[in-house]
Amino acid sequence: TGDQVRELIDRMIAARRAGDADAIDGLLREQWRDDPRLVAFHSAILGRRNLQMAAVVDRRTGGGAASWFVVVGAAHLVGDSGVPALLAGAGWRVAQVR
Repeated sequence: TGDQVRELIDRMIAARRAGDADAIDGLLREQWRDDPRLVAFHSAILGRRNLQMAAVVDRRTGGGAASWFVVVGAAHLVGDSGVPALLAGAGWRVAQVR
């Protein structure tokens, strides 16, 4: 319902403002955790998109020493396969801006 969606968005905004990536990850996962098909679907879609976005960031920034501000949706920020984790794994220093 509309009220449930508003509540979810409010909780996600509060988690983001608090810098709580684990809470965001949990809120996203609770939306599909009861259906294994949805878990696989979201993992595949987010995983593939995250890899693509991380590659674009790396390519467009040229791997230089400059500071960059990159914005992606909340679902792409969290977990071991999130864009920040992928960039950090590629040698980037990643910091959350609050």
